[in-house]
Amino acid sequence: MPGWEWCRNDTNEVRGRIWVVWNPTMVKFTRVESSVQYVHGLVDMQQSGFKFLFTAVYGLHTIATRSSLWEKVKQLSTHIREPWMIMGYFNSIFAQEDRPIGSQVQLEETKDFRECMIHSNITELHTVGRQYTWNNGHMFSRIDRALVNDEWVIRMPPLQGMVMEPLFSDHSPLSIEVETQRDLRKKPFRFYNCLAQHPDFKPTIQTSWQRQNGGMQRVWNNLKIVRREMQHLNNKEYIGVTGKVQQLRSKLMAKQNQMQNTPIPQHMIEEKKEMRAQLTKWSLIEESIYKQKSRMQWLKLGDSNTAYFFASMKGRKTENQIIMLTKEDGTIIRNLDDITKEVVGFYKGLLGKSISPMPTMHPAAMRDGPVLTRTQQLALIQHFTTEDVLTALKGIYDNKAPGGADGFNAHFFKHTWTTI
Repeated sequence: MPGWEWCRNDTNEVRGRIWVVWNPTMVKFTRVESSVQYVHGLVDMQQSGFKFLFTAVYGLHTIATRSSLWEKVKQLSTHIREPWMIMGYFNSIFAQEDRPIGSQVQLEETKDFRECMIHSNITELHTVGRQYTWNNGHMFSRIDRALVNDEWVIRMPPLQGMVMEPLFSDHSPLSIEVETQRDLRKKPFRFYNCLAQHPDFKPTIQTSWQRQNGGMQRVWNNLKIVRREMQHLNNKEYIGVTGKVQQLRSKLMAKQNQMQNTPIPQHMIEEKKEMRAQLTKWSLIEESIYKQKSRMQWLKLGDSNTAYFFASMKGRKTENQIIMLTKEDGTIIRNLDDITKEVVGFYKGLLGKSISPMPTMHPAAMRDGPVLTRTQQLALIQHFTTEDVLTALKGIYDNKAPGGADGFNAHFFKHTWTTI
C-alpha cells in the first residue's frame, strides 16, 4: 500500500503483535502510548475533522497475563472524555453465548472482562454477520470485538460492525465504517407528546377537523389535514430544541455571573427568574422528545434523564437499521437503494410462491368439541359503544400507536377525544 503509514507495539521483550495502518490522505493516527497488549492513540478524520480515541488490542493467552490489559483499560477510562473505541483480539469471552460450540464456559473466564467493562462504563458495538470470530475446527468463540464508551454512543452516528469471512485465517476480520453514507430520505411523521401542551394545539385540531359524513374515509382525510398542521407546528416551535436548551443555559450562567456584585437590581432578579422558568420548560420538552424516541417506559420525566434517553435512542436506531446486507451470492451491499431493492425482491419472491392446499378442520369434528352458546355468540358480534372505545383507548400506553402507520399515538387521541 504505497504512501500508507503504520506503527506497531514493538518492545525490547517481544516483537510487535499489533499493527495500526492508515491512509494519511484520509486518516491521521497519532500514537499516544503502547505496550505488549495494546496501541492507544488519537484518530483524526481528515475529511470531516472528527476526532476520537482508538485502542487496538491483542490480549495474551492466559487469565493472569491479561489482567494488566483490564487494569489499563480501567485507568484510561477514568480520564477519557472523548469518543473512544477499543477494538481487536481480546482473547476473552464475555458470556456463555460467546462460545456456541466447545467446552463449558467457566466464571473465571468471564469475570475479569465483565468487571472491566462495568468499571469503565463501556459497551459492545452492535455487529452483524458471523456469530463467532475464531475457531480451531472443534471450538467456536467470539473473542474479537469492538467496545465503545458513552461519548461514542452520544456523539457518533449509529454504527455497526461487520464480522467478515475468515478466508485463510482462523480469525474473522471485524470491519467498521466510521464515516458512513447518511440516509437523507424523508422520515415518516411522528406525533410528539409535547405538542399537546402547546396553546395552539386544541384550536388547531378544532379548526382542522371537519365533521361531515363519510365514514372512515372522512376520518382518514381529517387525519391527513391534522398531520400537516402538526408538522407545521413542530417545525415552528420544536425544531432545534437541544440548541435552545443550551442557549438558555448559557444565558442563565451569564446572568448569574452579572449578579455576583451587590446590590442586585430588581429587574435582573426578575430576568433570572424568567430564564430559569424557560430553561426548566424547554429541558422538560427536550427530555420528553428523547424519552419518546428511546421508547423507555419505566423512567419518569423530570429526573434529568435526557442523556440516558438520547443514548437509548441511538442504541435502538443502531440495532434497527440495516447499513449493509449480504446477498445470496456472498457479495455485500451498502448502498441504501440497493439494500431496499434486495429486501423488496426477496420478499416478493417469498410471498409469491404457491403452496399446496392447506388442510382444514372438518365441521363435524368442530361440533363434537366445546362450542359457544347462542348468548355468547351474540355477545361477540354486538355493536360496541363510544364508551367502550374510550375505555379501550385509556388502557393503551401513551406512546403506542393504535392508528398504525399514520404517526399518531394514543396520547394524541386521548387529548383530542372530545373533538374527533
